[in-house]
Amino acid sequence: VSTQSTWVIGAKLSGMAMPPVGLKYKKSPPSSDDVSEQIKPLIDTVIEAFGVDRCMFASNSPVDKVGVPYSTLYNAYKKATKERPAEDRSKLFHDNAKRIYKL
Repeated sequence: VSTQSTWVIGAKLSGMAMPPVGLKYKKSPPSSDDVSEQIKPLIDTVIEAFGVDRCMFASNSPVDKVGVPYSTLYNAYKKATKERPAEDRSKLFHDNAKRIYKL
């Protein structure tokens, strides 16, 4: 019996456009700049806590569209991560999901 355990903890960054999260937008529907401004600190905190290899972007579409249209949310994700290296962005938008879900 092994006394060593391996725990894998990850974060799926989604649902941030929903009103229950507490995001308040200047206008309705919000622009991708408005959404990006609100979610960037959350994204940065989660990536700092878990590391980019254990995070991915997702959508709760079609449920998310109650707060933000999908295209606005996707553009907000891109804007919120524009300063990150291309390799990190590839992991967040594609590579990690492919690896984790074995696609």
